[in-house]
This record gives sequence, structure tokens and C-alpha cells, in this order.
Amino acid sequence: MRRVTGLLLVCAVLAVGVSSTSPTSRTRLIVADTVIAGKRLHAEAVVEPIPVGFPWAAEMLGVTGEPAKHYVRALKIKMGSTPVGVPLSGYSDLGNLSRMWFEPQEKGARLLMEGNANRYEEGNLWSAELTIEDNFVVQRQVWLTEFPEYGAYETTKYVLIDD
Repeated sequence: MRRVTGLLLVCAVLAVGVSSTSPTSRTRLIVADTVIAGKRLHAEAVVEPIPVGFPWAAEMLGVTGEPAKHYVRALKIKMGSTPVGVPLSGYSDLGNLSRMWFEPQEKGARLLMEGNANRYEEGNLWSAELTIEDNFVVQRQVWLTEFPEYGAYETTKYVLIDD
């Protein structure tokens, strides 16, 4: 009976680890996982509530009227077993992340993200695309999905400099 109880405890802990909501902190884990060209791609975004009164909540992407309620505290990406370098500026201003997924591209992959997609969230639906090449995010493009005729709202290129 002890072995079964221990196994059940391990399964319960794993289930909490991938749960979308933690009852104590309201932290959510949003996961993207796929295989592209024989290589496994995995991303985890830790999404947390923004404390009331933080002024930068009103400045996040796609926010209109009411400040964002959640922010991406951390974003980890792996290609196979290799971690991908992700600049903080690649995700730190993305409020109310709703979902993310991978798509292939010629030299690597893209991680696509959407925010303000749930009914309870205020603001414009936004999309972001992180381009991954050689185990590093090399570009970020964001746009307001509701206004595609305006094109990209912002494009940021990242360059890894070796000293």
C-alpha cells in the first residue's frame, strides 16, 4: 500500500506542476510543445497576476482602458535538450497572455503568442512572434490582431554579441 500511496503522491505533484491555475498564488503555466523537423520544441510561460496599483500594467501591449491583469514573469524555451536564449524584452510587456504555439520556419522555428483572447480580459487582441534561430531568439514582432491593416506594431531584432 505504501508504494501505491507514494506513486499517487508523485502523480498529484506532477498534475499540480502542469495545472493552469494554482489555488494559492493564481500563477498559471502556459505550455507549447511540438516536434518540428524531428526536434522537440518546448516552451513554458509563467503567468502571474499583476499587483493592484502597478503603473506599468496600463502600458502593456494591447491594453485599453483597464490595466492588464496578468504578466509573463518568465519564458523558457528548449530545442531538444538545449535551452534557447530569450531576452527579457521579448516577453516582459505582454499582458494577459492567453495561449502560445510553435510553427516551423526555414531556419528554426517561431513561437507564436496571443493575448487578451479570453472574455474576461480587457483590451485589444494582440499577437507576438518570437523567431528562433541557432538556439536564440533573433527577432520579436508584435501587432494588434484587430487592426492587421496597420502591419506590425513593433519589430525588434536581437543580436548575440560575443566578447
